[in-house]
Amino acid sequence: MRATSRQTLHLIVTIAVMVVIFVHSAMPGDVSAAESNFFVLLIAKISGWDPQPLSLLVRKSAHFLEYAVLGVCLFVNAGDLALSKGKAVPIKRLCLTAWLIAAAYAVTDEIHQYFVPGRACALLDICIDAAGAAAGMVIAALLRHKKRGKNRE
Repeated sequence: MRATSRQTLHLIVTIAVMVVIFVHSAMPGDVSAAESNFFVLLIAKISGWDPQPLSLLVRKSAHFLEYAVLGVCLFVNAGDLALSKGKAVPIKRLCLTAWLIAAAYAVTDEIHQYFVPGRACALLDICIDAAGAAAGMVIAALLRHKKRGKNRE
């Protein structure tokens, strides 16, 4: 079956999110640190917290949030693919498919960072990325379930 304009839009948004992640990973360490420090100093100024421990929190939160968005996008795309084939696919299978793609992308993203000056390949970041993707998929699945429940009423 042919993809609808909505499915095409979902795919474009997903690719855009992946490009944003790739671009952030391609930033040299000093550029990435400067970008993170902007947010660290802003949060420290607003909250009065010490910027030193905030730095790690901001950087790891960015990993988690980027991949949470990617998780939502991949979950929606997996659902679109199942719908286009006219198949009823269990939500667990949609989540697993989307999560495996997100986790694989996280691995390739970290390998990519290994070759960027001032950056490193970190297993912890892969785990944070995969957890973010899982969280995004859970949110998407819950919203889908809630929407379907309302449609049945």
